[in-house]
Amino acid sequence: MKTITFNLLASAFLLTVANGAPVELSMDKGGCGTSRSPAETAAREAQFRDTISSSHLLAVQDNSTIDIPVAFHVVYNGPNYADGNISGVDVAAQIDALNKHYSNTPFQFYLANLTRTFNDRFFKFATKGNVNQDYMKAALRQGNEATLNIYTVAFTKSLSLNGYSTFPDAFAEKPVDDGVVLIYKVLPNGTRSNHNMGAIATHEIGHWFGLYHTFEGGCDGDGDYVADTPPEAEPAWGCVVGRDTCTNDTFPDPIHNFMDYSDDSCLTDPFTPGQVERMSQQWAAFRAKSWYPKGSQPAPETIPAVDP
Repeated sequence: MKTITFNLLASAFLLTVANGAPVELSMDKGGCGTSRSPAETAAREAQFRDTISSSHLLAVQDNSTIDIPVAFHVVYNGPNYADGNISGVDVAAQIDALNKHYSNTPFQFYLANLTRTFNDRFFKFATKGNVNQDYMKAALRQGNEATLNIYTVAFTKSLSLNGYSTFPDAFAEKPVDDGVVLIYKVLPNGTRSNHNMGAIATHEIGHWFGLYHTFEGGCDGDGDYVADTPPEAEPAWGCVVGRDTCTNDTFPDPIHNFMDYSDDSCLTDPFTPGQVERMSQQWAAFRAKSWYPKGSQPAPETIPAVDP
């Protein structure tokens, strides 16, 4: 897997949107912080192949819907949107976007719990792998491996970061780390230009279900371990229709796929059958054993905060 560094241009124009906050109109190429080394990826995939070869996983899923409980954690440091104090309407819009984007998969989502945490350090400084993130997740995380925990923060030390996720095969080693962390601006109607329609969460949750980037490994090798996503040499930015960075195949780059980096408005393709199959297999291998049907979930581990 390639390590990609993203630069945030310092200058930006501003536009006011419906929620009254300024939109960042910049050339920002905000990216994803979910990554693994090629060696770790190969080792994890070998583990996965051994797991799905087990007889009890041969029948991965039937056609029933799997409702995923979401514990949504709003972390903020002030009373306003610019302080990360996003509304319950914003959270509901994100859940709606997820259900639309995952409509061709077995998975749907519902808000099982919403917490609100005033913590300046968590809000500003929590990011992948640092102690602030570890303390935040230790304080807030709920549920088991079948519970999707989403945290919204500011990434003030990593402004080009849109979000990151853990993979399902890592849960057993560090359960408290499991989940998705987003910059609060990428929710629907947010202020992250080109990434404010809810697709960033869809992308990161794709990782939570076990998907890799479509450009994983470039033009050669196993790529994203999905047979029906065309290879891609590098991430797609904007919406360059017809782009083809790998000439050893007959297909253009999958710029409309949720696991690429295109603008939210460009991500119009449903997940491919191969991606759906992989998500279903990863779910069965690493998360399904602790899942409860909607309506029979255990009581939340913490009392939800009151939503204004």
